[in-house]
Amino acid sequence: MVATLLDFIRAERDANWEHHLASAAQMLPYILAYDHTHYTRWASVYLTNMKLLPHTAPEVHQEFMQGNFTVKRSDGAFNNVWSDMALEQSVNRDSMCRGGIVGITKKEGALTRWFLTSHKRAEITGATTSMCGLDGHAADNHVEPGSQRRKRDEADVQAVITTITGQMINPFTFHPQDDEKPTSSPLMNISTGTVADDDVQTDLRRAKQVGLDGMQMFAEERLHSQEKGFFDTLPKNKLRQCNKGPQIKESLWPGWYPIRGIESCPRGRISQTCLRCSKRYISWYFS
Repeated sequence: MVATLLDFIRAERDANWEHHLASAAQMLPYILAYDHTHYTRWASVYLTNMKLLPHTAPEVHQEFMQGNFTVKRSDGAFNNVWSDMALEQSVNRDSMCRGGIVGITKKEGALTRWFLTSHKRAEITGATTSMCGLDGHAADNHVEPGSQRRKRDEADVQAVITTITGQMINPFTFHPQDDEKPTSSPLMNISTGTVADDDVQTDLRRAKQVGLDGMQMFAEERLHSQEKGFFDTLPKNKLRQCNKGPQIKESLWPGWYPIRGIESCPRGRISQTCLRCSKRYISWYFS
């Protein structure tokens, strides 16, 4: 799933239309598997309509193939952004600054006048920024290779390493403290030490296949043959996740407690469950 997300981001940064559609299609099985009903319906329609663009709107398709489905606000490579993000960074940002929409929302007349001239003010702001050389168009290189950005990125990496090794369970050096080891590596939350039970692990591993089967059925029944209505209720998969309900029963290895900071329990063996799912662990820990 992480690779799919990175593919989607890369498609936008590179303004690659075909890559955008492919990565969006890779997301769809997970969207359906985890019961996101509205995204399941309309993402399917979106992908279908975009696939038909060469026939329904060839001019639009040609523009998208040239990368004009994203917004490029500065020169350089790998810096295109989503259209809604560009809107937030430009028009909406100017609206929320001093002299913008803040403070006049309860005055209908002032709000109307403000919106009627907002596009002109945005144009003036852009022209002024460009004239002063503050818009970044003169930069030949991407901001990522800059020395300051490299220093900040390195500091962020070291902070992540320090957090994982000092406050979490390092997944790369994790070994049970007992001679009894599981036959396969369990799925574990490195922040809390929570180990998923067999049902949760099974659901997480089969999520993609559940989504693929569900999408095939959705397309056949609701888009092709129309045996069912498009807005008819979608069946729930109810796949279990680590953050929903008590997932773990007893300690995986006797005498070893994965939640960092808990060495022993006065009431005997504790069960491995998410802290957010059980109030008694919170009350015991701070008592």
